[in-house]
Amino acid sequence: MNFIMPAMRKWFLGVFLVAGCYHPQQIYQFDAPLQAEDPVAVVARTLAAEGQTPAVVDSQLGIVQSQWRNTGFSCLRYTATVARTPSGAQVSLRTDSYFCDQGAACVEGLVQSCRANTIGIAPSEQTQLTALGGKLRQVLTSGPGSAPPAPPAQPSQ
Repeated sequence: MNFIMPAMRKWFLGVFLVAGCYHPQQIYQFDAPLQAEDPVAVVARTLAAEGQTPAVVDSQLGIVQSQWRNTGFSCLRYTATVARTPSGAQVSLRTDSYFCDQGAACVEGLVQSCRANTIGIAPSEQTQLTALGGKLRQVLTSGPGSAPPAPPAQPSQ
């Protein structure tokens, strides 16, 4: 039983220290006008161009999720949702994160040795979220030519 107490103290101390640095997440939301191209495809290409490789792209559901990445103390990914409207689309971007043990694997579908982050996000993560949301807004509201180029068509065989 004595071995459990130091581990619990360490965990509680970590939670209190981390909680002091974390803030509720501010989801980035905006409206985009009608576009000739599917806005989900534009979001996926823009995330990829910004170094956030999409792991899930579902045009029917309007969801794009980046691959999980290990930040050193958590596993984090971005989730963009695109709700089509008569005048265009409502777009939102958020982070999903888990607190992880050092060396934890952040693998799609399996975030090992991690606990759901219900505290919030670090200021640096909020800054990155806001910058990425701003880039999506710029691309989706600037009109043709502002989106990253579509990948070249694969020749049919």
